[in-house]
Amino acid sequence: MNLSARTPERATIRLTRRLCVERQPCPQPVMTRIVRFALHTLASAGLMFLSSAHATDIDCDPSATPASATQAQRLICESALFSMGYQRIYADQQRLLKARVITEADIAAFRKKRDRCNSASCLDTVFRDWNAFASRARTP
Repeated sequence: MNLSARTPERATIRLTRRLCVERQPCPQPVMTRIVRFALHTLASAGLMFLSSAHATDIDCDPSATPASATQAQRLICESALFSMGYQRIYADQQRLLKARVITEADIAAFRKKRDRCNSASCLDTVFRDWNAFASRARTP
């Protein structure tokens, strides 16, 4: 009699094959489950990012951009860094507005400052000022 046929590993393999043949759920290796979970997580994160990408007051779609778009709006749409920064600011504004920490007037003042910008350095300053204002507004 072959001793290797009696090892626990071989018995497990035979049991697994028998279960799979009998159409019962086959146990999946842990790595497969981890990879599947990671892919689902990435897909979910990607969908959330896509849905939030157009949730601002600035529409960067070239076919939808009006001729009256300000220089600041063009700068935001043309720069990935400004676009991502503005999306974060917009989401932050909506959270603070919902929590009644800021008012619509605060957002209107920010947009007025933003729309007056004609350069990247001006936009950078306005974004930095907003982040400082939001930090002060959050602290009780």
